[in-house]
Amino acid sequence: MASPLLDLRPGEGRTLLLLGGHLFLVLAGNTLLATAAEALFLARYPYSWMPYTYLAGAFWTVVASFLYGKVKERLSPAGVTRVITAVSVAVLVLTLLVLLVWPAFGPFVLQMLTPAFGVLGGMESAALVARAVSTRQARRLYPAISGIGGVGATIGAYSVAVLSRSMSPLVLVGSTSVFLAAAMLLAVRVRGIEARRDRAKPAPWRDVLANRFSLLLISLVCVSGVLTTCVKFQLSACVKETFTEAQIKVYLGQLYGALNAASIVFGVLVTRLLIRWLGVSASLLVYPLLLLGCGIAGVASPGLVVTSTALFAERLFRQNLQRPLLNIAIMPLPEQLAARATIAIRGAVETPAIALTSIVLLLGASWIPWAAVSYVVAAAALLGVLCVLWARPCYRRELVEA
Repeated sequence: MASPLLDLRPGEGRTLLLLGGHLFLVLAGNTLLATAAEALFLARYPYSWMPYTYLAGAFWTVVASFLYGKVKERLSPAGVTRVITAVSVAVLVLTLLVLLVWPAFGPFVLQMLTPAFGVLGGMESAALVARAVSTRQARRLYPAISGIGGVGATIGAYSVAVLSRSMSPLVLVGSTSVFLAAAMLLAVRVRGIEARRDRAKPAPWRDVLANRFSLLLISLVCVSGVLTTCVKFQLSACVKETFTEAQIKVYLGQLYGALNAASIVFGVLVTRLLIRWLGVSASLLVYPLLLLGCGIAGVASPGLVVTSTALFAERLFRQNLQRPLLNIAIMPLPEQLAARATIAIRGAVETPAIALTSIVLLLGASWIPWAAVSYVVAAAALLGVLCVLWARPCYRRELVEA
């Protein structure tokens, strides 16, 4: 019954379960970690300190991305998985020790390292899919893989609400290592059976930036970082003006609950249909066009409905459509270019873009009304539309050459 629904071909069911199961565990574990880290941080420090963790987190994300690339150059796929998992678990254990021995500083350390764990998990999952399936298979399977991962993120989020009643945040942080180890077991299994070995020597960075298609994909990731930060900032400011503290918790809980539920259906069904009907390059237009509309609506009529719609649409389409599409789009690139470009597209760009945008917004928050940020949303989304339009012929050329 699932095969027609997910458009599976004979022999692909097991591959989907392994790849989807890996992303499920990665996102569930990272959701637990991120929620526990934020709870520990906010219990110890004022919210105004968060920008410092954004900057530090961006730095460690870039470091982790480049180290991942170096490890990938020297080891087999299974070796990369084992090393990344071992290092991640070791860093988690050391961070727990810092939390216990130095509680005044430990939450800050954990909060600034958390984004790096998420990026490493995402890069490993995307690299696993790229080696395990062809570009044609990825068009059909990636939406389902993303949907299964979304279920993991949803379960992770709701698990925090349940487990936090009986477990301390420290225990939740430690439990992340269990998810990482379980994900490693699935990843190694996939590489041992389905995956192809990728021994391509990465191209120099100047070649990646000189390639118009890879440069445009990197630009799209930067635009996504700006958009997600701006719409989140606007919603936070709007609900603070609209509701009391108790009402804010209820409203945001309902909004994110609806978003998580929609993500499950969207990732499994809608993304696959969009790719089938429009193709990869045309589907890339959906996210920036949607945010362009939200930005224009925010300029014309700022308010709770528009800001909530913008955040809902941005999170839903970025996680369940834009990210899978970018991972598929990069696959036709020559192996040498793809091996290097994936570091930027899957890890090293978005978090710094989010951090820098956050700092700019916080610095300007005292003299720029939050509603005016809609102009930034519209401008960034328009830039994203132009990037996709320029990238479409490049993608077709890369696909033909591949």
